[in-house]
Amino acid sequence: MDTKGRVGGEELLAEGGLFFLRGGGTGAQGSCFGVFGFIGFFRSTHPFRKGRRMLENLRTMAVVGTGLMGASVGLAARRAFPGLCIWGADSSPRALEEAQAVGAIDAAVSMEEVVGADLLCLAMPMRYLPEVLRELGPVLGRGLLWMDVGSSKQNVLAQVEAALGGVPAHFVPCHPLAGSEKAGALAARADLFVGSNLLLVPHEGLAIQAREEVGAFWKALGAEVVEVTAKEHDDMLAFTSHLPHLLAFALANALDEGNPCLQAAMGPGFFSFMRLAKSEPSLWEDICMANREALLLALQRYQSELCRLQEALEEGPRGRALLGLLEQAHRRRQTW
Repeated sequence: MDTKGRVGGEELLAEGGLFFLRGGGTGAQGSCFGVFGFIGFFRSTHPFRKGRRMLENLRTMAVVGTGLMGASVGLAARRAFPGLCIWGADSSPRALEEAQAVGAIDAAVSMEEVVGADLLCLAMPMRYLPEVLRELGPVLGRGLLWMDVGSSKQNVLAQVEAALGGVPAHFVPCHPLAGSEKAGALAARADLFVGSNLLLVPHEGLAIQAREEVGAFWKALGAEVVEVTAKEHDDMLAFTSHLPHLLAFALANALDEGNPCLQAAMGPGFFSFMRLAKSEPSLWEDICMANREALLLALQRYQSELCRLQEALEEGPRGRALLGLLEQAHRRRQTW
């Protein structure tokens, strides 16, 4: 795993490259097109500088799924790329209305129209991915630059390969490590990705230019791009995201609702952790099921640690076993 986030790094940026953008269009597309030129062959030694310069000619972007994540992508892209025209597609008219109200999209378009954009972002809940792949079908394999922002990656790549007969060279799997327990476009933020990590997942056959351009796009939104494999992504996120959410949900279920004084005993630490349990349940069902194999292993490992804590408590203070476990955890936490 490249922990330094060298996607689009200097060794790639030292190579020249060509980037062409599509011609004009009609309707929702043509209304946003201006006169743009062509960025030719040039060199750079600054990470993402080449990709950023190419993306200065980005005219249109489409977002499928205009909830919190999709709308935040729209707001952040609008800030990073002035003049960018952003289209939104969603099965919910209300979601589209809210996305337009906050300025995340310029126009609501059909699924047929989103493939006319220069860049396509799939930001809908993961349970809708099969339907979207069926609807867009072969168009996704014809050179369109597109990405997803899903929370599991092996599952996504498997579904894309099954639906399209292979993983297109211009599909770039992504996962921004940013979000909120809130849902919907009304909670979207233009600065959501600033200072966060963006996990970019290369696959066999991924076009270098696509990787550079998408890496530059997220860098422009304020994220730090880190490359990981799909398996690395799923194994790590099982521990760092999916398991913590399940634990918060489990603790909420374990609390004694019949105790009228319980809320008075809830301090800042409790609320900080339990914020995760306010997340959208159906969304997290999708995420956990999509990554269930890695998550089951993480749960087993966590349960073994709970057993060690239980045994230390049962032993009592004589062996100081509990202190040893707490000190071990404390030392590990100090390294992050």
